[in-house]
Amino acid sequence: MWLSHEVFHKRLLLAYIELRLITRLANEQALFGNQVAAKQLLTEASALAKQIPIDPKAPAEPISTVYSHIAYSYAMLSAFAEANDFMKKINDATKRQKMAEFIDKLNQRIQQVRAEYQQSASLK
Repeated sequence: MWLSHEVFHKRLLLAYIELRLITRLANEQALFGNQVAAKQLLTEASALAKQIPIDPKAPAEPISTVYSHIAYSYAMLSAFAEANDFMKKINDATKRQKMAEFIDKLNQRIQQVRAEYQQSASLK
């Protein structure tokens, strides 16, 4: 079925909005400590993001923003492999670099806290 350019872009915009809402909800669930729900929402967002058609004439910004939101959400759950998968899909080099720095700093801090916890647990 062929879609007009206008209909295609309206559907694309709706998909971006839906993805943004799902990732926002996932972040809220993570903040409330419900990591299971957050991961389920991100799994749904990931599947939806993979189905979004890429329009070669469209600017890369909207899809890069979607990918960066998903990568951020995965990083907040310490799911760094998934975060890195989506980070690689970000077309905007500046955005990708900032996300890489954020993920790296977060991962380092988590490793540091784990090491401190293990050290204090072994002293008891």
